[in-house]
Amino acid sequence: AISPMNSFQIMLGLETLGLRMDRHCENAMVVAGHLEQHPQVKWVNYAGLANSKHHDVCQKILAGRASGILSFGIEGGIEAGSKFIDALQMILRLVNILLIWAKTTAPFDKVFLLLKVFSNWWLVTGNLY
Repeated sequence: AISPMNSFQIMLGLETLGLRMDRHCENAMVVAGHLEQHPQVKWVNYAGLANSKHHDVCQKILAGRASGILSFGIEGGIEAGSKFIDALQMILRLVNILLIWAKTTAPFDKVFLLLKVFSNWWLVTGNLY
């Protein structure tokens, strides 16, 4: 059974969930738009962008609010990706998407590769940095 304190905290969180999600989606759209215009960004995957293949579904099902999760690729491959992630100061390098902090990961991260192994994906060996 859930404790009274946990119930109270959940109730408080639900009161502002709509507002927080609206801001979350607005901020992600601004970031996606900025990344889309950046010369060192190859591609941006965010359903809120008009050129996304998921844009129509996002408009229909989510009223245009595509959450705060986006992905993008940068010019320069793995080396440039590693340098970019290492230079981040306000964003954590994590894999768990259920936490509340801003975070990043890349497919060449060793932690990500371990998750692939546990998900029955291919194991990539060697030092990728």
